[in-house]
Amino acid sequence: MSNKGLIDFEMKKFLGVINKEDYVKLSSHADIGFSFSKNDDGSMIFESAFLSEGLRKGINSDTPLYITEEEIKKSIHNSINRNFPVKFNHDFNTPSPGIVQSLHFDEEKKMLVALGRINHKKTAEDIRHLTQDGERIEVSVTVFGNVKYNSAMNRPELINLRYNELSIVGEGAVENTYIKMKD
Repeated sequence: MSNKGLIDFEMKKFLGVINKEDYVKLSSHADIGFSFSKNDDGSMIFESAFLSEGLRKGINSDTPLYITEEEIKKSIHNSINRNFPVKFNHDFNTPSPGIVQSLHFDEEKKMLVALGRINHKKTAEDIRHLTQDGERIEVSVTVFGNVKYNSAMNRPELINLRYNELSIVGEGAVENTYIKMKD
């Protein structure tokens, strides 16, 4: 749908004159996203545990939202979550040192785990060195989704999770997060 088509749709929605054809047009539109990074032949595979079930308070909201294990597991199958960048401290003004390439749920840790590549050789070496010395490097994730009120549990929940980026941070909001290089 072109920008003009989208603007026309939004105007019709505002005026309350949307018909079935408008919804069919809108729902048939799909965007595909790509993340690109240079592979300098020093890329290394990493593992990162970054999300578990629980109450999460976002930086843009005073209302904490609950994320269920079921929604975390469902997010693995969302094609948008197959590739997203690694950042430092959620900074989008600096180049991405790597990319998340796959997700799985670790039943033992009860956490979502990412596998990916750090394409910046110095960053990969720094992560490897620090974690080999016993230091844990924490991560944080930017999550988008829809809010649904669960009346049975009396809480707002975040559903249809979409991950925007995984950041290497000083302290993560979720307990037991980490990033480490795979051997």
